[in-house]
This record gives sequence, C-alpha cells and structure tokens, in this order.
Amino acid sequence: MKQFFENIGIGLFSNVVLAGLTFLGQNYFDWNLQIPLWLCFIIAASIILVEKIVRYCIRKCRIRKAISTYNYGCFGNSYLYKWKYVKNPKGLYGYEPIGIQVAESKTSIDTPNNIVYHAGHDVDESKIKLIIRLSLIGSVEKNSKEKIQPILDYLHWTEEK
Repeated sequence: MKQFFENIGIGLFSNVVLAGLTFLGQNYFDWNLQIPLWLCFIIAASIILVEKIVRYCIRKCRIRKAISTYNYGCFGNSYLYKWKYVKNPKGLYGYEPIGIQVAESKTSIDTPNNIVYHAGHDVDESKIKLIIRLSLIGSVEKNSKEKIQPILDYLHWTEEK
C-alpha cells in the first residue's frame, strides 16, 4: 500500500514538473506549444513503469547475488552447514534451500593419536531453514535488515546455549 501512494506521489510530482517546464518554456521561448493532458498522463505513467522495471531488475540481481554467495553458514556454536537452492514457487523469492548437511570441518585439529575433535552441535533443519530465510531477506531487502538483525542475533544466541 505504501508503494502505491509513493507511485501516486511520483506521478503527481512528475506532472507538476512537466507542467512547470512547459509553462516556463512557453514564456521564455515564446512557443505556441500546447501539450494535451492525456500526453502528460502517458509520460507520467511511462516514468512510473520504467521506475518499477528498474526496481524489479535491481531486486532480481540482489536475489541472484545473495543466493550465489550465501550457501554455507554456522549458527551459534553449531557445525558448519552447507546447502544449495532450487527453484520453488512457494519458497522465499522463488528459491528453497535443500540438501542441508554438515560440511567437512576445516577447523578440526589432528592430535598425535590421530583423533579428530569437532566443535559444534546439530541444529534442527527447520530452524536452519528459518535462519537461512531471514538472512536472505536481510541481504536482499536493505531497509528491513535493522528489523531482522535482532531476531537473527537471538536465534544465534539460542544455538550457543
């Protein structure tokens, strides 16, 4: 709804600017040019349409970048997990994380007895999907990152305990 009113404001603003430029242009250059009102509306609608298309393309690029870079993570003091995304119309932004599994530990310590110690614990898959979705929203939607960050901090904190 907020976006709707912003678009109306952009349309009204562009019409006022166009009318002002036309008026100033007619007075300054002594033109006898009359622009019909329907042409002003078409120009304003095309400006709004171009703005929507640009925002859509920027959002798609952000989603693709976030999905290509965010495919592993550690939650609290848990093991390092990795996953991949598949297209799913019911998923967040049309993608769903699948194949969530513990990654090979790169921080394991080899002792002289050849015993390998792994630090961490298992996390429920539904909680991992929730953290992945919230992190993805925070990386794509820049204005909602401040609202999501305390939730993510709390989820990481609960995994540390």
